Amino acid sequence: MAADHDLIKQLSTMGSALISAQMTSADTEFDPWMFGYCYGFVDAVSQAGGLTDVKDFLLLMTVTFNEIAKGNGELELGAQLVESALKTQMEPSFQEGVMQGGADFMAYRQDQTAIPFGLKHHQAGPSPA
Repeated sequence: MAADHDLIKQLSTMGSALISAQMTSADTEFDPWMFGYCYGFVDAVSQAGGLTDVKDFLLLMTVTFNEIAKGNGELELGAQLVESALKTQMEPSFQEGVMQGGADFMAYRQDQTAIPFGLKHHQAGPSPA
């Protein structure tokens, strides 16, 4: 059974807010790890929200990517980003991002004070030795 649009909107708003809070205004280029992080994060959000239909998941992913990228209401930008993400899914860094994104959301779900920072840490790069 398909989820109602209010649930999709509620979940996408929560997911995009938690992801966007980690991004700076200079973050315009997504690399495979970042795509994976967002994918894993939204996948965990969809599971927590009880979404079971793949169409609902893809709609949630599209709406969330559109909100992160500040696209228009037509969802075209979100759909392009989802397509780009799916093209990179076989790359090891995408898979690493998926694991981190999913883990970050699940930790947040368990403890709302565990603010997700995996994306911000990735963007900052390795710590100097």
